[in-house]
Amino acid sequence: MRYIAPFLGTGKDGPKISSSNEDINPVRQSSSITASSNQLNVTNHASFSDGDLVMIHKSRGTTNAGQFRFARVLSRSSNILTLDRNIQIAFADSGNDQSQVIKVPEWTSWKINSGITVSASAWDGNVGGIIVAVVRGKIWLDSGIIAVNSAGFRGGTSTSSQSQVGRQGEGYPNYDQTMSTSRNGNGGGGGGWSTNSPWNQGNGGGGGGHGSGGENGKITGGGNNANGGGGTKGESVSDAILSTLFFGGGGGAGGQSNNTGSKGAGARGAGIILLFFDEIILSGSAIIRAQGSQGSDAVYPIGSGGGGAGGGISLNGRYGSIGTNLITATGGRGGWTGGDQGDSDGGNGDRGRIRLNIGELDGSTNQGDVSLTKEFDFYSKIGVL
Repeated sequence: MRYIAPFLGTGKDGPKISSSNEDINPVRQSSSITASSNQLNVTNHASFSDGDLVMIHKSRGTTNAGQFRFARVLSRSSNILTLDRNIQIAFADSGNDQSQVIKVPEWTSWKINSGITVSASAWDGNVGGIIVAVVRGKIWLDSGIIAVNSAGFRGGTSTSSQSQVGRQGEGYPNYDQTMSTSRNGNGGGGGGWSTNSPWNQGNGGGGGGHGSGGENGKITGGGNNANGGGGTKGESVSDAILSTLFFGGGGGAGGQSNNTGSKGAGARGAGIILLFFDEIILSGSAIIRAQGSQGSDAVYPIGSGGGGAGGGISLNGRYGSIGTNLITATGGRGGWTGGDQGDSDGGNGDRGRIRLNIGELDGSTNQGDVSLTKEFDFYSKIGVL
């Protein structure tokens, strides 16, 4: 059976050339919808047009986190989009539950010129962090770049208060960044601290999680860890075939005992890239990247921040020429305390997930947890399209 690209849209937006740095999804808004409804609540319906393709994503929350659905706009009024289908699951948007809707371009072809970077505005707790496009023909990165580095979940913030556990990194359940060594879903836990001299120093924050889980924060060599050890690594989320799409987890902040100075902040995780196409070509110095940030270093004896996790990349099409390791979803390293690796360092951020759902593939990558599939109707089967 000849492989058929899973979804190519209408091409109504014509050919596209990216000749300057840009965000191709500038229309993204907070949104919500109840289960089995086609009435999508948005911030401003005037930003959309009848016939637009949209993607709804449950970006954070304990229910349906990482789920996404596509639909087409039939009509708009009173900040409600009437969709061409009922959405069978709920997308809530209140408190820790945060959903967003993104207007999806439908091009006949897309070329990214040499030296040009296509990126997404970073996740801000409401919207951001996602690049999505549907292309009937070829995507050609002619030494161009598609990147969502550091666009995902936020790291634990730093404070200069003494005798405190570090703040958790943001993860899929919430963003309240409790001062705790426990992880926050795929967000890393904050570093604890010791009280016994001369090891009364802070421990490192945990690295953010995604593919296989981050790395725990480092502890002090002779510390009693009376107020917690290193921050716990963020957990693994999603699955190898990316039936759900998660941001890379944020790293936890380092801990601090009774010494002066600021804890190392946790790092941001990376965002999400979702592309449908007939073929994709990466040539020259082209790259597609979803890389987590590096945790902040701290001055001895204060704990450093955990690294952010890599994001999610899902490429779906008939043919791909991708070179070698030009598609990357790596985590950021944990911060170092005292300028080199050792006690109280932050844990490294986890590798992200890459799904290459491509019928005929030339090239490879090992820069993330990689899944190779040829399921042309996968997203249709699970109700996404």
